[in-house]
Amino acid sequence: MKRLAWLLVCCSLSAVGDDKVSLVLSDVRLVDLVRVAYGELSREPFVLSHELLESTDRFTVDLRQVSKSNAVGSVSALVQSAGFEVARRDGVVWISRATGPTDEVIVYRPRFRSARYLADVVQSVTGARSVLARSIKSAESREVQAGKDGAPVAPAKQTSPTSVEGQIDRSEVDQIAFTVAAKDVAKVNKLLVALDVAGGEVVLKAAVYEVGYDRREGSAVQLAIKLAGVSGSVAGNLLSGVSFKIAQGGIEAVVSALDADARFKSVSRPQVRVKNGAQARFSVGQDVPVLGQVQSDRAGNALQSIDYKQSGVILTATPEIREGVIELSLAQELSNFVVTKTGVNGSPTLIKRSVNTKLGLVPGEVVVLAGLQDDQEDETQNRMPWLGWLLGRERQEKRSEILVFIEVQRI
Repeated sequence: MKRLAWLLVCCSLSAVGDDKVSLVLSDVRLVDLVRVAYGELSREPFVLSHELLESTDRFTVDLRQVSKSNAVGSVSALVQSAGFEVARRDGVVWISRATGPTDEVIVYRPRFRSARYLADVVQSVTGARSVLARSIKSAESREVQAGKDGAPVAPAKQTSPTSVEGQIDRSEVDQIAFTVAAKDVAKVNKLLVALDVAGGEVVLKAAVYEVGYDRREGSAVQLAIKLAGVSGSVAGNLLSGVSFKIAQGGIEAVVSALDADARFKSVSRPQVRVKNGAQARFSVGQDVPVLGQVQSDRAGNALQSIDYKQSGVILTATPEIREGVIELSLAQELSNFVVTKTGVNGSPTLIKRSVNTKLGLVPGEVVVLAGLQDDQEDETQNRMPWLGWLLGRERQEKRSEILVFIEVQRI
């Protein structure tokens, strides 16, 4: 077949003449097609790479009555479509495997944002590939032990929790290596600079009060409105005694007014600085020992474990900073342990009241949360001294309620 193809080429070249050629080849290897084009038509010195010599690509060419330059150009296009490049250096044609655009490596150490966040965004936008540097790999032991069936068994890798490797494996990644196409390097660098900026922080101020009052006096929220001197328009926004907003004077003015009333007992006044998306937790109470799991020792003796559960006034807040508002996710809990008949083996029972909410706050605005109440009824008897005559009974309904005042300030 190869000899027949060469014969067809030679006959075509001699029959047409010097200006026009007819190149008719069927199912020939790429390297033979190159030899015909550059060895017989253009008669240029050429160098072929070993990748081209070993190529198994085959082509069928039917070029009738075309100029030599056009025939060589068509063959050159086929060579390039097969993944090779044609270059001329010092009058010699060099044909070798085409090298694609080389990727570049960018190693970036985040300043403010997490490495995972930056890697996810950059990969989604640019298609760059990233590797997060977060651990150190130690050399594995070369000792080999034999198993029960005689097969070699590699020993389990032991890592001390106090070793450097143990600490770094559990730490947050602190740098990123990106593999980026050359054309996307500038885009990735620009995106990293725009993303890696300092996140917002807020100062969260809270004041927790326990309010004891008579039910005939209204609600704890209404008492707070009167004492804080809230205007009528703001007081009209009262939502069924659950929450309302105060936009005058800040939390310091409200606390100053409530401290002057004996019915308002200050439980806690925490202040904390927290970054965007982080969680702040306030807790006022105690850890109560309760019965845990029962385990057995080697002798079969039962061992009773003791767990400590937290109770009291617990407030958890998570801010999300936006351009014009701060979204605050709040979880408020009021709990205590009491001895009841429902307990197991004398273990106390947890009585818990909780509420979860999400608010949108403007910096400087004060929000009050209420609704965690405890009702009690007291009955007193009026008797005549010395005689013991019962003159009457008097019932008094008392209520204890927790109010939480919260203010956030952007830093």
